[in-house]
Amino acid sequence: MICDDPASPIVELKEVIAAKPDPGYKRIAFGGDGSLTQLVSGTFKFRGDRYRNPLLSALPPLIHIKNEAGRLVPWLETTLQFIAAEIAINQLGCQCVLSRLADVLLIQAVRAYIAELPVDRGYWLRALTDIEIGIALSLMHHYPNRSWTVASLAEQIPMSRSAFAERFTRLVGQPPMQYLTSWRMVKAANLLQDSQEGIRDIADQVGYASEVAFSKAFKRWAGIAPGLYRRKSCLTTGV
Repeated sequence: MICDDPASPIVELKEVIAAKPDPGYKRIAFGGDGSLTQLVSGTFKFRGDRYRNPLLSALPPLIHIKNEAGRLVPWLETTLQFIAAEIAINQLGCQCVLSRLADVLLIQAVRAYIAELPVDRGYWLRALTDIEIGIALSLMHHYPNRSWTVASLAEQIPMSRSAFAERFTRLVGQPPMQYLTSWRMVKAANLLQDSQEGIRDIADQVGYASEVAFSKAFKRWAGIAPGLYRRKSCLTTGV
């Protein structure tokens, strides 16, 4: 709710939009003769269950970037100015530029959130900023098809196997191999939704030597077999 005074009458946004339709990016003027306030809003859409996505599940319902001494944080002000300018001119390539700026805004917001996290508590996002564990996470994310073990990941950093396993579990909140399996399933779910590749090929891309082993692991993770998951995703998206 946005208002100049708690006693002011509230109008639903959908009613404002219906009364003042605007094609393309909805630019709406509303209110009286008070001080001018500009509100820039938008949305991100993510496929799949947010609670199974490591990034989304680690984020709070709201990230509040506070002003610094009554002024907007410089990076936030600059990015919002670029977004507002692109909406205003609405020239060729505007949607592409806005999409990139929105990505930048999200990354900046996540960075600001990580910076405020307590250093003595285990968070997946905080683990990304740890040099050694960040390397291990990057290897898992970029090469889920490799036959990783705790020992082989530790060798890449390098750390001792026991020290790596303890540190990873403390920072990430789950053991390395458990996390790797979860990430492989997230990757596989995206491939099932967004590609027409066969289940055997998807199994190979996420590190499973056989379709049977992959199907069993995926069913434990998602509750349904890969083929049924794909069919349900197609029905949901209207494909």
